[in-house]
Amino acid sequence: MPLFAACVPFAGGSSIGAADSAGQLSTQSATATSSQHIKPNPRQYPKSTPTIRSTTHKPGTGHHRPSRHRSSTATATSPAPSSSSSAPSPTATATSKPAPGGWPGESNTGVPAGTSLSAYSGPLTITTPGTTIVGKLVKGDLEIKAKNVTIVRSQVEGGIMTVDGSGASVTLTDSEVHVGPREVKAVQGNNFTITRTELSGGNSGGLCSTCTVTDSWMHGQEIPSNQPWHASGFRADQYTTLRHNTIACDARDTSVGGGCSAGLTMYGDWQPVAHVTIDNNLFVATVDGSFCTYGGSSGGKPYSGGANNIVFTNNVFQRGANGDCGKYGPVGDFDPKAPGNVWSGNHWDDGSVFN
Repeated sequence: MPLFAACVPFAGGSSIGAADSAGQLSTQSATATSSQHIKPNPRQYPKSTPTIRSTTHKPGTGHHRPSRHRSSTATATSPAPSSSSSAPSPTATATSKPAPGGWPGESNTGVPAGTSLSAYSGPLTITTPGTTIVGKLVKGDLEIKAKNVTIVRSQVEGGIMTVDGSGASVTLTDSEVHVGPREVKAVQGNNFTITRTELSGGNSGGLCSTCTVTDSWMHGQEIPSNQPWHASGFRADQYTTLRHNTIACDARDTSVGGGCSAGLTMYGDWQPVAHVTIDNNLFVATVDGSFCTYGGSSGGKPYSGGANNIVFTNNVFQRGANGDCGKYGPVGDFDPKAPGNVWSGNHWDDGSVFN
């Protein structure tokens, strides 16, 4: 089959539904110290700008892996918000081929084994520049409105979002973000630096611009069986670098049209996809997803023709059960002739190279 497959409208002329749906998430220092290929119904992102939505959830309802660290009690200086709302039942996550040794996964991402976490008692809306959160268990969504916020060796049972126009920036290291079965993303916004972090749950590990994600693990999306949400491992927009990560979309299809679009998605909904570097990542084969990655030039988007400077180098694609990584191939909607676009050194997990 052609390597670079192109999206086409679903038979009948109607637009495709809300793929990789726009996830919305609803701190004084809190330191405790492709060629043409016609395919049926490809899931694509809706043509709408995401908005901030206040959300609550019942912490700990996600099906993420058991904690490798200990929680210790701590005297709270202010009450932590909580919610009594119950989470919907997610569909079973596909059992995908695990990342081989050397790739990010359970053993080398997230809170280091044996780390003791204490309850986070600071505000969930962070407005103080330089706020640092270390060794905390945070129950709720973090809304970041300040520069130079640092989160280290912590577990967040909720999402993390930077607010547009606030100049906010976040460094997230050796941590875990578990969203649970909600139509939100683990991280969303601008100016994230993410290292050795596990992003799971929700309908995507993240959506961001001006971001660098390194040595991290995106997997375990959760779609309730009665929901048509579309999912991805991560979505890149502009000025984003993904380097040496394990990227998986392993949520299963639902009977009402929900499921995985791709491990990595890039759609020109609000602006052209541009200046994105995808280097030395492992794309895990998806059981139900259309592709393992989209390439930024999906048809039918307002800025489909403006994609530029999208660079795929030295990535590894698992062949999976059907030998093609995704249902319709490894990559869709990548235009090798677009300005600055590069496809080089990418290969299958059996060593054979993409040309």
